[in-house]
Amino acid sequence: MYGVLWLPRFRLQAVLRGESNTWRPFALVDDAQRKPVVLVCNEAAARYGIEPGSPVGRGLARCPELEIRRPDPEAEESVRRLMLAVAWDWGPKMEATERNLLTLDLSGQGEKERAGAAEETRERLLDQELVSCVGLAATPALARIAAFAAERETGKIWELPESRRLEALDRLPLATAEMDGRLIERLQTWGLHFLGEFARFPRSSIAARLGEEGVEWWDLLNSRDCPPLRLVQPAHRVEERQELECEVDSLEPVLFLLRRFLSSMSLQLRALSRVAGAMRLSLQLASGEDYERRFQLPEPTREEEILFRVLHGHLEQIELRAPVAAVTLEMVPVDPREVQRGIFDTALRNPWKFEETIDRLVGIVGNENVGSPRLNDSHAADDFRLDALPKQIEEPEKETGPPVCGPVLQRWRPPEEAVVQYRRDGWPERVESSHVRGWVTGWRGPWRGSGHWWNRRAWSRIEWDVEIESGQVYRLTKTEKRWWVEGCYG
Repeated sequence: MYGVLWLPRFRLQAVLRGESNTWRPFALVDDAQRKPVVLVCNEAAARYGIEPGSPVGRGLARCPELEIRRPDPEAEESVRRLMLAVAWDWGPKMEATERNLLTLDLSGQGEKERAGAAEETRERLLDQELVSCVGLAATPALARIAAFAAERETGKIWELPESRRLEALDRLPLATAEMDGRLIERLQTWGLHFLGEFARFPRSSIAARLGEEGVEWWDLLNSRDCPPLRLVQPAHRVEERQELECEVDSLEPVLFLLRRFLSSMSLQLRALSRVAGAMRLSLQLASGEDYERRFQLPEPTREEEILFRVLHGHLEQIELRAPVAAVTLEMVPVDPREVQRGIFDTALRNPWKFEETIDRLVGIVGNENVGSPRLNDSHAADDFRLDALPKQIEEPEKETGPPVCGPVLQRWRPPEEAVVQYRRDGWPERVESSHVRGWVTGWRGPWRGSGHWWNRRAWSRIEWDVEIESGQVYRLTKTEKRWWVEGCYG
């Protein structure tokens, strides 16, 4: 048994996908010719007598509300990749017979399983705003005819069972099989108007009167022609791009487009048995500039809602200099990660929530003020930098040398400015600051340090550790002509 998945009006569906007013008359026009003609039109336009090949002027005269659109190769390629991904779940043995038609080998699937999978495939494409027709038959050619016949039926799925093949063909006009017009006229002169009548005609009489062409059609209708399929696989590149007809300067249209992209790309990743390890968002601006951002995901996934939250959270924080003219989203497919952690291993409970929290912090304080502190290779006190936050909690580095013993200095940020009184021998005698006030009863120091004298980052300081009458120990620092209380020991 074979199945054919067909998208009627493929080029027009690709252009109108995502629009809400598809009930209005639309026509796809080829304006490369001297006199533009209609390539394809929807049912609303066909009611006015507009058909493929007719001049555009005639169509506008018959229907002033006719909306003209032009082909979009990028949208067509996107729909083609989506078709392959959806059909891959139905059956991996398939042939891309045409850009809008796939032929699948369904051998091994039971009748109920086959019918259920066909309906599910149609529903999944319908969720992507694509109308499809499905044909089921014993040979690829008959399944193709059944798919064309499904367009005439309300169910959109048409099965041509081998046991009732001729009875089913009796319902189909000759034009359903895409026969040559001259051959159809010749058969009609014989009184043959349906495919079943032609299939019942003796093969010898067909060969004598119509020659090789007639025999080929007769063999096709009688299940005698079943060539092998040229199998294909879904494309390993997962990317969606859309050029906007009107430039947008608000966030909602871009988010709507990204939501549709993610729905389609999730199906493509599923067909590849992969997940997304990273995303690349590119916005082409009307000014000619491009805004690009790569998102390294905390955990590989293909969940639409999670991926959308990552994009949404970032776009809410940026301000573009010009309206958006085109949107491109690309996924980096990777194998699903399987991790079995030990009992004492630490990891983020919810890496996605952690990522959203960091994005919100960046939006409030700026990207340069969010990160993981790392000490610089310098003798300067409190000299550190902010590195990008890791996606997973890292194991702490093992310290070398003797273990730390004694009280630990708790630094204050920012340090408190203080007034220090000296004794005659130069040792501190009393400390006065907003939180520290008292006489010095013990001290250690001074420790002098300096560095970076060769550039503008030069520093010089004198440090004392003092104990005041309350028994608390503090760190005092003198820089130039000012004193600071840097912290306390606890």
